[in-house]
Amino acid sequence: MEAGKATPTWPDGEPAAARAALAERFAARADWGPHAIIEVLNRAVGEDDLVTVDAGAHRILLSQKWVARRPLSLLQSTGFCTMAAALPLAIGAKVADPSRRIVAVMGDGGLEMGIGELATLRDLGLPVTIVLFQDRSLALIALKQNSAGLAPHGVALGLTDFAAVAEGFGGHGRTVAGAAELAEELAAARTRDRFTLIACRFDADAYHQAF
Repeated sequence: MEAGKATPTWPDGEPAAARAALAERFAARADWGPHAIIEVLNRAVGEDDLVTVDAGAHRILLSQKWVARRPLSLLQSTGFCTMAAALPLAIGAKVADPSRRIVAVMGDGGLEMGIGELATLRDLGLPVTIVLFQDRSLALIALKQNSAGLAPHGVALGLTDFAAVAEGFGGHGRTVAGAAELAEELAAARTRDRFTLIACRFDADAYHQAF
């Protein structure tokens, strides 16, 4: 405070400059991949929606690119970096506020750890949207192994048909490999009375030097 007046905390347009620098540094480098998925999701999420995200390379990238429209509209396990946390976080948020749209952003490794929670979505009738980053890898661990000069070990995942799994649990499942497909599925998910799982397939190499 200066002479009873508030002084600017961020002078000379620093917030706008910082946002512009982040947007340039983490801009999509291809028409499809983790960067593009986050950008499509950012455009599709409304001001009143809530997004949850679990641990993995996708969370680190999303944390750099996400544009939060309101406080507490992005929930994540930052301290413990819990894999599969996005789904129970989404379930709790939807039970607490059934009128709010909830989107859970997950990696395929995380979902396979907690895939039984799809039954909870079914049994409680919760129309949560799951956006799955399916790169068939524990990508963050693979990146750490590479940075340590180690060969990849224990990080490859098989190709699960998550869309079929979602249908088996009573939800709506789709596999997409393009931004337009993802945008269409995100829009359609808003009107469903059951959960939607959108498996976004891409190569884990897309994370190379991504952050």
